[in-house]
Amino acid sequence: MKRKSRPSRAFGDLTPKQLRQLRKDNPFRNERNALIAELWARGVKLPVLVMLTGLPRTTVHRIATTGVRYTKFRANNLQEFNRRMKQIYEEMRKFFEDA
Repeated sequence: MKRKSRPSRAFGDLTPKQLRQLRKDNPFRNERNALIAELWARGVKLPVLVMLTGLPRTTVHRIATTGVRYTKFRANNLQEFNRRMKQIYEEMRKFFEDA
């Protein structure tokens, strides 16, 4: 019996759900990035991760080597966002009323 290499064993252990989780269009980036970092630690090579994710090589390398960065969402960021959106809305309203 031929023994599998470490990277192919790590790749072979992926479930269909994990394969979907790795995709570029996955909205849950933290989970995706954690899985990329885990696979990298298990020995999956960078070109394989790039192929699975559809992300640029530099992005996959950054995620794999620096680990997972969880974003901190602060309430004041949301308030600032809402304030700016209201400004944009008012500018657009004025623009279309003048037209």
